[in-house]
Amino acid sequence: MYALIIIFSNPEKFGFNPYPVPNASVLTEIKLNKPINLSKLATLTGVSHEELYRLNPGFDKLITGPTSANLLVPKGLADQFTPGAMEAAEKSAIDWGRYTLRRGDNFHKVAYRYGCDADELIKVNRLSSAYARPGETILVPLGRGEKARLASGADQMYTVQSGDSLWGLARRFNMELADLQQMNGLKKKEEIKPGQKLLVA
Repeated sequence: MYALIIIFSNPEKFGFNPYPVPNASVLTEIKLNKPINLSKLATLTGVSHEELYRLNPGFDKLITGPTSANLLVPKGLADQFTPGAMEAAEKSAIDWGRYTLRRGDNFHKVAYRYGCDADELIKVNRLSSAYARPGETILVPLGRGEKARLASGADQMYTVQSGDSLWGLARRFNMELADLQQMNGLKKKEEIKPGQKLLVA
């Protein structure tokens, strides 16, 4: 080790001319003001998904976070990240929302609720395990669930009758109360009224 220090302190004296490494930046930052779909952006710009994730390890899911951030991209390819490509990636991100896993959840159950399959959820969230950890926030598709389930006939609409309660309906249809509330966009203490339509499993 000491010999190397001596050589590199005066390389010409020892007939050694190390190849110079230019001190130049090879990456550039792109400001993100809205969430974007990284997969969509990769497709539009020609930069591989793996490269984007490698350069931006903080983005661990398909969609970037809701707060503003910087995206690192290869400097030589920065021109491909056009305003049009960024806008398309932003629009694609609107199709996804965030869901916090609860105790008793599994990916098959959540996937069914949101009209997709468990494999898609695991892939989109770049998960190494199919174990659903309570408290973890994952990406879920928006606008698919209710339409997909009604089209397949797997779920049905129920008209609330006088005397009905959410707790009673959850028991009748063998559902968790929290699932019934979430499927219908109801708050925890929100009351139901006769004539109201509810989606039930």
